[in-house]
Amino acid sequence: MSTKNKILETEQKFYCGAPDKMLEILKQENFQEVSPEDETDLYFSDLDGDFIRNRTCLRIRQKGNKAELTHKGKSHSFSGPFSKVERNLEIPVEMIPEYNDILNSLGFFRYVSVVKKRRNFLKQSGPFCLTVSFDNLLNVGNFVELEVSGETSLLEVNENSAKKELDKLTDLFKNCRFEPADSPYRDYAASWQAKNFLKKDRTKTILFDFDGTIIPTEKPFFESFREAIEKRSGFKLDIEDYLNFEMVKSDNLLLELKNRGIDLGDEKDLIEEVYRLYENKLDNLLVDQKIADGFGSIMAFKKDGYKIALVSASKRKFVEKILAGFSGSDLFSVIIAREDVASSKPDPEAYLSALEKLGVEKDECLAIEDSGRGLEAAKSAGINCVLVSDNTLFGRENLDGLGAPVFENITEIYLLLKNA
Repeated sequence: MSTKNKILETEQKFYCGAPDKMLEILKQENFQEVSPEDETDLYFSDLDGDFIRNRTCLRIRQKGNKAELTHKGKSHSFSGPFSKVERNLEIPVEMIPEYNDILNSLGFFRYVSVVKKRRNFLKQSGPFCLTVSFDNLLNVGNFVELEVSGETSLLEVNENSAKKELDKLTDLFKNCRFEPADSPYRDYAASWQAKNFLKKDRTKTILFDFDGTIIPTEKPFFESFREAIEKRSGFKLDIEDYLNFEMVKSDNLLLELKNRGIDLGDEKDLIEEVYRLYENKLDNLLVDQKIADGFGSIMAFKKDGYKIALVSASKRKFVEKILAGFSGSDLFSVIIAREDVASSKPDPEAYLSALEKLGVEKDECLAIEDSGRGLEAAKSAGINCVLVSDNTLFGRENLDGLGAPVFENITEIYLLLKNA
């Protein structure tokens, strides 16, 4: 792990009407193209959104097998060229989740992910490195970024000299039909996601799933199942069978095990034992900081005027225990639990019941789920639905294939709806 020197960056972004002409000029001016890059930038913000409004940059960037944590202070200008001192810390790619958790513990939460393909053209001009980047942002569009950078330890490197160098660089392309693009890339990406995924303009009601969405109860429930089954039969249940037959195929796990010849004894007694074990494990969740952060975001939704409801397949007593543990007993206007419906998800009954009790239209609702069953239930009720990955057993790679947008957690969705 290493820290780079402090770098002064002066840059400006544009839409370009004549990219081919730009490429000709770059060749004439002896700019050298480096290998094309695919970059994924994870941007973070404080929960109040001050970092977003003042354009403070706090991000983790991954390029191939390299990653870095970057901080650039708030902007003093919101149009045209701007200068910032950039501080970078190289980090191992495999440590990105841990750095994400560290930032969360300090009060900084993931705001938006920006995926881009980049072509870079470089040229040295005295103490400055001139960079022209052609950027394609996933789902957003094409941009050109002009940047002048230099190490702040060099006497010639200061804001005035850097801006003069940027003016000269910009002037090279005066006939390339430039139009300024004055927002940071993160804001373009966030705006697109808020509009197209979250339907920000019409969303007034948020319907939350519970297990795996707000709280990571799926793991302790699986562990309870495994302990009870192993105690009775000696069979050690693996996670793949549990996910496939209990969570994907609508509670068919016990039938599958019986078909394999595994003696489970009286099924009613088995399920009662599973729930006894599970209830004992719930106490461990009441000190989880990530869950507290999620509840903080749900409270922020309510404070901002959204109607909120809980649509869960869990038993009411377990829901109420967790809510009481996080001072959330009066948080939701409506709670739909397992006892309130005849058919569980993927049947849409629970969502349709929530709509009726809230007195809202489906078009104004956003459902937040963590599984294919929940997604199917919400869609069958005609409700826009997105997925979150932080608390689920399924894993991000499985959620990505379900055909719905996947966010890290509820807080990311809150920041997008509030600020994008």
